[in-house]
Amino acid sequence: MGEVKDYMENVMVKVNLKRVGINYNVEGVDLSKTMVIGADVVHPSPGAFDGYPSIAAIVGSVDNTVRKCLGSVRVQDVNKRDHEIKERVAGRLQPWMTEKEKKQGLNRLRANTIYYRDGVSEGQYQKVSDVEIDAIQPLTEQ
Repeated sequence: MGEVKDYMENVMVKVNLKRVGINYNVEGVDLSKTMVIGADVVHPSPGAFDGYPSIAAIVGSVDNTVRKCLGSVRVQDVNKRDHEIKERVAGRLQPWMTEKEKKQGLNRLRANTIYYRDGVSEGQYQKVSDVEIDAIQPLTEQ
């Protein structure tokens, strides 16, 4: 009986989110000046198909509860991956931050930015930080 209950609870949490409900809340924390960003890049398997592009996606929260997110998915040119990531991060986040700013009457972008990144091996952390965090940082300081 516990499995059915767990399954139904899981379904109802998803249905509630789709209906713009609130499943969980953190009391006493002001998230109005926080933007949560998530990014992932999926690469073709090594040797599977030479020259096939990677697929990159990014989402960012645009409301004061960090529940409403806008997203973007792009196919990356094999030879321009780093350059495109930097442009895409800056190009997508600026309008999202501006939308959040307008809705809340803020005159400054994000005071707090949380960036989740997937699709990176341990050996790529520094390179990703150098490229992507450097693209995000100026947007938060404007």
